[in-house]
Amino acid sequence: MADAPPQPPAPPSKEQQLSIEEQQIIAEIQELQRHLRELKAQEGHDDDEELVVPTTKTRTPRRVLVVANRLPIRARRDARTARWTFDTAPGGLATALRGIATDVEFVWVGWLGADV
Repeated sequence: MADAPPQPPAPPSKEQQLSIEEQQIIAEIQELQRHLRELKAQEGHDDDEELVVPTTKTRTPRRVLVVANRLPIRARRDARTARWTFDTAPGGLATALRGIATDVEFVWVGWLGADV
C-alpha cells in the first residue's frame, strides 16, 4: 500500500488571522453586548426591543492637545474696514480630526496664519 501524499498545512483559523488589537476590540464588543442583555433583563425589555442607554454618565470626554504649525481656523483682515473675519481652514489635520470631534475635545496651539 502506497503512502498518502503529505497534506498541506491547514489554513490559519479566523482567530489566528486577527491581530491582537482586533481580538481586543471583538472582546470589548462581546462584553458590551453581554452588558446590554443584562440591562434589558433588569428593565424587563425583550431582546429585540431597542434600549437607549445614556452615554454621558458612562463616558468622560477625552481632551487632546494638538500642537501644529497652523491652527484649524483662518484669519483675514478687510483692507477697507480693518475688521477681522475668521473661518474654518480647509484641508489638513483639522479636517481629518472632524470625524471624532464629537467624542474628543481638541485644544489647539499654533499659528493663526496672520499677524494680528
